Amino acid sequence: MVNKQNIPAIVGGTGIIILILGIFLGWYGFPKMANMKIKEGISLEKGTESYDMWEVIPFPLKFKVYVFNVQNPEEVQNGGHPVVREIGPFVYDEYRKKEKVVINEETDTIQYILRKTFFFNEKESGCHSDEDYVTVLNAALVGTALTVQGMFPSALATISDAVPHLFPGIKNIFMTVKVKDLLFNGLLLDCSNPSIDFVCSAMKGTAPETVRLHENNRDFLFSMFHHLNDTEEGPYVIGRGMKNTSRGEILSYKGDTTLEGLWNSPECNMLNGTDSTMYSPMEDPKDRLYIYSSDLCRSAYVSFEKKTETFGIPVFRYTNTERNLDIIEENDCFCPVGNDENFKPVIKCTPKGTMNLMPCMQSPTIYSNPHFYLGDRELNNFVTGLKPNKEKHQNFAEIEPLTGTPVRGMKRAQFSLFLRKLPEFELLTNVSHGLMPLIWLEEGATLPPFLVDKLKGAHSALYSLLVVKWFLVSLGLVMILIGVILHFRKDKIFCMNDSRVAHFNAPIPPGPEHKPTLSNSDNDFNSTLTYPSLYPQLVNRNMSIGIKKMGEDRFLI
Repeated sequence: MVNKQNIPAIVGGTGIIILILGIFLGWYGFPKMANMKIKEGISLEKGTESYDMWEVIPFPLKFKVYVFNVQNPEEVQNGGHPVVREIGPFVYDEYRKKEKVVINEETDTIQYILRKTFFFNEKESGCHSDEDYVTVLNAALVGTALTVQGMFPSALATISDAVPHLFPGIKNIFMTVKVKDLLFNGLLLDCSNPSIDFVCSAMKGTAPETVRLHENNRDFLFSMFHHLNDTEEGPYVIGRGMKNTSRGEILSYKGDTTLEGLWNSPECNMLNGTDSTMYSPMEDPKDRLYIYSSDLCRSAYVSFEKKTETFGIPVFRYTNTERNLDIIEENDCFCPVGNDENFKPVIKCTPKGTMNLMPCMQSPTIYSNPHFYLGDRELNNFVTGLKPNKEKHQNFAEIEPLTGTPVRGMKRAQFSLFLRKLPEFELLTNVSHGLMPLIWLEEGATLPPFLVDKLKGAHSALYSLLVVKWFLVSLGLVMILIGVILHFRKDKIFCMNDSRVAHFNAPIPPGPEHKPTLSNSDNDFNSTLTYPSLYPQLVNRNMSIGIKKMGEDRFLI
């Protein structure tokens, strides 16, 4: 049987043990256990669920294309400003899988080839079909003219003479074509006329990726994205994040650890970031997240905006800012080097909010945000029909920090070409100068419900551990407090009895009856003898006060 005298010590001691246990588990045991479970859950170890989902993404990304349909082609041909109307989206399901995978345990890396395939999604495209016709700038024609003018100006007239043969029936710098031909199937560049053999032969070694050789091995086909569809990209080498590398970090691309020779400085030629489908776990938000884009041949970044929730999951939201494509020193190295009027090398940057992809695509294509969002206002003054909108045109990524999983993200890009008067090129003799948008695209994904539920389950488990932690700490503190109170009560430390205070219930001491002598005045309240109970605190001895009947129907206190 427990001795009652030991109960305070038992209660307090148990509280101390529970408090220590709560502190140990809450600040060390539970976090270590959670980190181990998270690391197991996201490890790129062959045979795990995480690896299988990395190797073949179990849901399609959405690849949406919007076309700038030109409303006044004849006016633009004669020097007017273009009026455009956005048509879209034309939605494609983009499937990604990794092939020829090689895991290196020693270096903690994975090498692979990326394969993308695109399928038109008629349902999500709504009223739009890839059979629809659109009128757009003839990018193959204008791009070729600008390239030749920049590299071999003396050959510009020869190319102009070849245009009617390459594009039979051409009347201006625009073309009306089916969407599927513009994007993937291809538009014919006819090399059947022997008089342009020289031009066609030169194209075989210098054509950009958007121009491919026809199956007849003579003609060419131009399309915006055929080179991305069902083709091998890489090899990539990324970190697994299990030993001494960062998860998903691209370490090399096509056998090179940098992009040396492409841009104008070592900083711009660095390979930074992931492919945007995974990130390393984060306790606190990083200022920037880097993403390598093979389409742009560069690493770009998004900046931390805020902590928020998506589908009830805590996320870090990152977005692109005006600084990304601003004309500032850190971006100068992405500007091509050209020649001034004295043929001296000089950096030639495009307007604020744009980037020249000539070093990357071997084509004078200009990259920007859709509708020139965050770009120079003059860009929108040249074209009527553009409406920049942050919600529609901003790039963003929402990352669940514990696992580094992108819950939602969109990469948005617009591609344009400069219109420029070239007297030596017949179809460009009268056009006005300005940047003409062709298309813009949105590539991204939203985590499907079954994966959202998995993340919610993980957060619920972590929340349960948090509740247990504070329950143990609180219980320990309460039991310690109870033990202290019981200890004080046992030792009567809180007893408030004072022997100097009179008690009305105290017995009258034995002895002869005492009759106090009244003073001359019944109102002599200063007499402690007559009225001893009025100021008991002034008396230095114990006093008992009784009530005694004094005479007929009279009481004296």
